[in-house]
Amino acid sequence: MPVKVFVSWSGDKSFSLAERLVEWLPTIVPGVRVFYSSDIGGGYLWLNKLLQELTSAKFGIVCVSKENQRSQWLHFEVGALWQRAGKDIPVCPLLLDLSTKDLTGPLAFFQAREFNEHGLRSLCADTAKKAGLDDTQFRRNFKAAWTQIETELGRNRRRRRRKRGARDGQKRAAPERPSR
Repeated sequence: MPVKVFVSWSGDKSFSLAERLVEWLPTIVPGVRVFYSSDIGGGYLWLNKLLQELTSAKFGIVCVSKENQRSQWLHFEVGALWQRAGKDIPVCPLLLDLSTKDLTGPLAFFQAREFNEHGLRSLCADTAKKAGLDDTQFRRNFKAAWTQIETELGRNRRRRRRKRGARDGQKRAAPERPSR
């Protein structure tokens, strides 16, 4: 039986991370079924489906960024997972653009991981243990996946720099226009 992993997100940055986790996690830890709210199909009563997934999850990953760490929706999902934490349901904040010392409120109670190679490996190792995956297989899977993840992250950083450079160029070019 697959281990159900619930991925919580709120806002653009954490949504992008959640999307990637849905892709990456099953290749690193075969035997997991990852759910995030974008998986809810049309026609469903979305809150019922969300609550069903929250109550059946065996592991929770919370994608946290500076922009969303105070999000009511994120805290709702964390609270639903938290009340199950006493039943050996790990809940792990995955920090996108902040460090563990920047984490505030109830999210700070959980053992968080930063989104970097070490943090993601640690989070995936915890998930692999829950799924019963052999450590050697996990290491091999993570190494292969991290190479692809790094490549993808590098492309995204270059794309953002080009966009930022284009915006900066437009801002610099504006004063050079002749005035009327």
